[in-house]
Amino acid sequence: MRLLHFSDTHLGFNDLDVLNEANINQREADFYDAFLQVVEQIRVIKPDYILHAGDLFHRSSPSNRAITFALEQFKIIDSLGIPCVMIAGNHSTPRTNLSSPILKIFENFQNIYVSYNQEYKKIEFEDIIFHTLPHMNDETKALSQIELCEANIDATKRNIMMLHCSVGAHYLMAEFGEWVYPREKEHLFGRMDYVALGHWHGFGKVGKHENVYYAGSTERTSLNDTRASFSVFSSSISSL
Repeated sequence: MRLLHFSDTHLGFNDLDVLNEANINQREADFYDAFLQVVEQIRVIKPDYILHAGDLFHRSSPSNRAITFALEQFKIIDSLGIPCVMIAGNHSTPRTNLSSPILKIFENFQNIYVSYNQEYKKIEFEDIIFHTLPHMNDETKALSQIELCEANIDATKRNIMMLHCSVGAHYLMAEFGEWVYPREKEHLFGRMDYVALGHWHGFGKVGKHENVYYAGSTERTSLNDTRASFSVFSSSISSL
């Protein structure tokens, strides 16, 4: 089984007062171009499942251009017939309950499965379960949601955990609302076939865990993101 894991695409991000030939902010266009490259890799790799681990958009209320671009690209992804599981990150989660979560726009896609309600959600297929933990503004409820995840592990299927948070305090990005996965619950990773992380913008394995990875961001949002070296991470899982 092959999984394609990417994250932190931050569609709609813009910076610097430089416009390209299409009269679009050049940095914003760079993020769209990076996403197009991921879609092309999906076509080439043809994974069994696609995982997006949060922060599809840079803002919880993105621009019309960013929304239109995302809908166009996910229409292409949807047409490939490959299940795509996507969770909300801190940038794509409203800070209050007065706003509707932006990922709700994908609810009517046939092959796109979204988790954005700031709580654990199990997304289950015939051979695999995705245990999704999107961003939560209230970090105090995280432990109870992780325990729900633990209670839903099925040893007869492959189990994939998806998180948008910091695993280990050294992965903090000093952003609004980010939360830290509790160390006392890291033993849960050992019961998963793979753990797909979003939030940290650098690609890499986390600590001693051989199956826990940050995919990194697809494009740099700051000079600190020189640490990011991969756009997508493709992982193969052997049969159980």
